Amino acid sequence: MVIVPLPAAALALVTKFAAPRALSAWIPRSPPAWIVASSAYALVVWSMAVTSREPLSAAMPLTAPLKR
Repeated sequence: MVIVPLPAAALALVTKFAAPRALSAWIPRSPPAWIVASSAYALVVWSMAVTSREPLSAAMPLTAPLKR
């Protein structure tokens, strides 16, 4: 799935290129932004899993049971 690595890459870019003081000043002031963003991301992932024609374990191999 392509969407999963995008937030990690965006966070890495922000923490690499943004000044740490500016980032630390922005995060405590706006926790609702983090809640809204994470909820929207979870909704997108959930809707992709629900509308997928293959089982969830095939769509997300990390959640698949180990084969012995």
